Parts: sequence; structure tokens; C-alpha cells
Amino acid sequence: KDVQQALAVYSSDELDVDEGGGGGNQILYNKIGTTADGVDAAGNGNDGIAILGDSDTNLIEGNFISANTGNGISLTGSDAATAPDSNTIRGNVIGLGESGPLGNGGDGIRLDSYGTSNIIGEDNRISGNTGNGIRLSNSPHNTVTGNYIGTDFDGTAAAPNGKDGILVVYDCTGTLIGLPTDTGRNVISGNTGAGVHLSSLDITGTELRNNLIGLDVSAAAAIPNGDSGVLIDFESHDLSVGDQSLLATYPNIIAGNLGAGVEFAGISTHDNYVYANFIGCTPSGVAIPNQSHGVWIHETAFSNAIGADIGDTGNVISGNEGAGVLIEGTGAVTVPWTLAPGESKDLTLIYTPEDESTTGTQLKLTSNDPSHATTQLSVDG
Repeated sequence: KDVQQALAVYSSDELDVDEGGGGGNQILYNKIGTTADGVDAAGNGNDGIAILGDSDTNLIEGNFISANTGNGISLTGSDAATAPDSNTIRGNVIGLGESGPLGNGGDGIRLDSYGTSNIIGEDNRISGNTGNGIRLSNSPHNTVTGNYIGTDFDGTAAAPNGKDGILVVYDCTGTLIGLPTDTGRNVISGNTGAGVHLSSLDITGTELRNNLIGLDVSAAAAIPNGDSGVLIDFESHDLSVGDQSLLATYPNIIAGNLGAGVEFAGISTHDNYVYANFIGCTPSGVAIPNQSHGVWIHETAFSNAIGADIGDTGNVISGNEGAGVLIEGTGAVTVPWTLAPGESKDLTLIYTPEDESTTGTQLKLTSNDPSHATTQLSVDG
């Protein structure tokens, strides 16, 4: 909130940095879409800031960008050859005013650009916008780190974005959401939709680490997202939610959400990995329940791994209002066991049928693979 006024840009069209503007520009400490005191709306008729085409290494820092008709900030290119790369967006307030929400009419930040190596963070407040907090599409290898998305300035109360906190779709391979550093944690809470929504078959290599999803900045109280904390659907595959060890300094804590902690849904969502997260509780063992299941795998999602039998890659899934892990529909989940040929283990699939007459179904897994590959279980619901 320590943003000093340098320039007020309002009741205009938008502030553009386009193909003719080259790169290396700086947009610093302005009020864009608000009055000079940052209290009232005086929105521009399009985006607050738009970077168009092959304009690289621009710095957008310390601005109030609120109450604009379009997106707060947009980066757009027509193809990979004419795309904005290596831009930095940090320390901005996007969708809030000095006295409360002054949302932009679209997304807070929208990358639809083919651009790579853009960094959103650290220390942006991206809240109160009509659309998503951040929407990434056609933009591979970008990083979202150290932001407050869906909360007030201090991360202690909700200031909802109208859709998801972060939405990642279409050709966004290698997106990093959160970094394992002291300042790399995102607080993604209070949004109307999911905290993080990963929704496309071509966003492989996306990683979520060091995020608070559904909690306040201190991880002591819930600021619920209105849907699941993390929603993975629409053929998404080879994504990673979590770190390599529960002993990691910077785990994801996914708790307090109105939906599931982590949800897999949709057509052929497969081969995703959920390792070393705290889901429904904090590392100190305090329950802050997700209001549905801890992990929910349904529709035709299959071959997703919840934990592993290597090191400390298991999750702590505790305190949730529903099941810890629920599998339903037609799909499969990889379980963290290695079985010798002919060895078997019992797996209890817990579900609540409509008549509530049965609490579980006993299923037996038997390995018949001499290479000890992980056995997969298909469940017909």
C-alpha cells in the first residue's frame, strides 16, 4: 500500500506500450483508472496498461491500476515472433483502491501473448476484479510469485476476484506458480471460483509450490475460495502440485476452501502429481477444513498420483469435511505402493451412497507386473 503517486491516468482509452514502443520501458508509481488520491473510480475505457507485440523487458511497478473497463494489465502478441517477453510486473495494486475494491472490468492481469519469461511478482495485490485475478493463455514459461490474489492489502480478509484466482489454459507449458523462497509464496484466497484452475491438455510442466490457498497470510484462518483450492480438468496432464518432501521449507497449504482441496475432473485428466502438501490442515496440525473432500478424483480423470513411496512425498490430508480422498466415476489413481509380483494389498474406497447404508467397499489390488510398476485401479461409479 506504500505506493507514491507520480501520475494519474484516467478517463482515457488506455496506457499502451506497443510494437512501436520497443522495450525497456518503465511504468512506475502511477494511479491508472482512479482519482489522484486512489479513493474513487475514474476508469479508462479499455485496459489499464496494455503491452502489445514484440515489446520486451518492460517494468511495471508500484502502480494503482483499478476501475478500468478492460483488464488491469494485458500482454498480447499475435505469435511467438511478435510476443512480449521478459517483462516484470511487481508491487502493483490491481483492482483495489485506497478505501476498498475498485475492480477492473476484466481480469486483473491477462497474458494472452505467446510471451515467455514474464514475471508476475513479487508483492502485487490482485483483487476485486470482475474476471480472474490472473489469466494465462498461449503464454509458456512464465512465473507467478509472491502475490496476494483475492484478498485485501494485508492478506487478512477477502476482496474477491469474480472468477478464479489464477486460470491457466492453452499452451502454457512450464508455468511456475509460487517459488521455494521466503518471498515467493502466493496467497490465493477469497476468490469466487477456484483458487488455481489448470485447464488444458497443453500446460504440461506447470508446478505449484509454496502457496497458501484458502487461508490468510498467517495460515491461521480461512479465507475461502468459492470452489476448490486447486481445480485440474479438461485433459490436463503432467502437472505437479507440491514439493518433493513434506520436510520442505515451503509447502503448499490448501485449506479452508468451500470446495475440495484438490479436485481432478473432466475428460481424460491424467498423470498429474500431488506430493507433500498439507490439505485441510496446517503443518502444525491445526485443522482448517476444506468444505468438501481433501482430494476428489471424478468424472473420467485417471492415472493421477496422490503421494508416492519415495522419501517424504506423501501428503497430510486431514481435517476435511468430506473424505480425505474420494475417487468416483470412471477413472484411476496411482497409489503409493510398490508390490512384488503376486503380492496384494487391500484398499478401502470410502464413499457415501445416497442411502448411506454402506460406508465403504473393499477392493484388492494385485500386482502382476514383474517390473514392479505401480498398479492402477479403475473405479466405475
